[in-house]
Amino acid sequence: MLANITISTLAIIAVIRFVNIEVFDRVRNLKGYIIALIVVWLLQCGVSVPNGIWNTVLATTKTCSIPFENLNRTKEYTLIVRVLCFFVPLVVMWLSNVGVVIKMRASSLKVQPFSAHINYAMQRHRRHRRVTLTCLFLALVFTINLTPFEASLIVIHVDSGLTTGTSLLCGFLKGWTTSTRRPPVFLK
Repeated sequence: MLANITISTLAIIAVIRFVNIEVFDRVRNLKGYIIALIVVWLLQCGVSVPNGIWNTVLATTKTCSIPFENLNRTKEYTLIVRVLCFFVPLVVMWLSNVGVVIKMRASSLKVQPFSAHINYAMQRHRRHRRVTLTCLFLALVFTINLTPFEASLIVIHVDSGLTTGTSLLCGFLKGWTTSTRRPPVFLK
C-alpha cells in the first residue's frame, strides 16, 4: 500500500511539473494541487486497505483449509486494484517526466543567447533537468523493483478463466516474474 501511495504521489507531482514547466510563477493553483494529492491518498487508502484485508483472509483460508467460496470472487477486484493503483500511476509518472524532458528541450532551443533573462533561464533549466533526472531514476527503481512483485501478486490472485486477455496478461507476467532465462509461459 505504501508503494502505491508513493507512486501515485510521484505521478501527481510529475503531472504538476509537466503542466507548470513553462510557467515562470511558482505554482498557480497550489490549493488545487494539494486537494488533488489528498484525494489521491484517500482513494489509494480506500482501495488498497480492503485489498490487503482480502489478501490476508485469503492467505488464512488457504493455510487453515477453510472452505469459503465467496472469497474467490475477489480475484477480479484484486486485478483491478493492482492495475489502477500501481501500473496506471507508474505509466502516468513515466509519460509526464518524458513530457517534461521534451518541453525542456523545446524551451532550451527558444532561449536567446543575448537575452536579459539568460542567467535565470539557464539556472531554471538546470534545476528542472536535475529534478527530472531524479524523478526518472525513481521511476526506474520502482519499475525494476516493484513491477515484478506486483505482477506476481496479480498472477497469484487471478484465475486463468476470467477472460482471454486477462489470462494472456497473467501468463506473460507469470513467465516474466518466475525466470528471466526462459520465455513467458501463457496460461491455457
